[in-house]
Amino acid sequence: MDQITRVVRQELGEEWVESALKIAKIESGYNCKATGPQTRHGHAKGVFQMMDSSAKALGYDPGRMYDCNENIAAGVAHMKICIKYGVTDPRGMAACHVAGWNHWNVKLARQHERYKQQYIRMAAA
Repeated sequence: MDQITRVVRQELGEEWVESALKIAKIESGYNCKATGPQTRHGHAKGVFQMMDSSAKALGYDPGRMYDCNENIAAGVAHMKICIKYGVTDPRGMAACHVAGWNHWNVKLARQHERYKQQYIRMAAA
């Protein structure tokens, strides 16, 4: 948690620390070695549960997503892009984390939208 707090403060500012900590808790319980369930896109990995394709798109090595430093850096890089694409509050950050920077503010297909809304509620609690 301290490492997440430090990196988020440095890269994004104090106002995003709580959002980052909530996302990390929801995703992995702050476990750098966490592995998500198998999906059609593979397994999510690490503290921020990065998918290989997301890590690669952000310029990170997907094979290093169990390294806490790398996963936190990738997770914060994702948050930075979310802010660039218009996220201004914790609810928007939760939506962007789960739906991606190009889908966070649009209505998704029913099942995906339901999951996104559930995720936003968990992050807001």
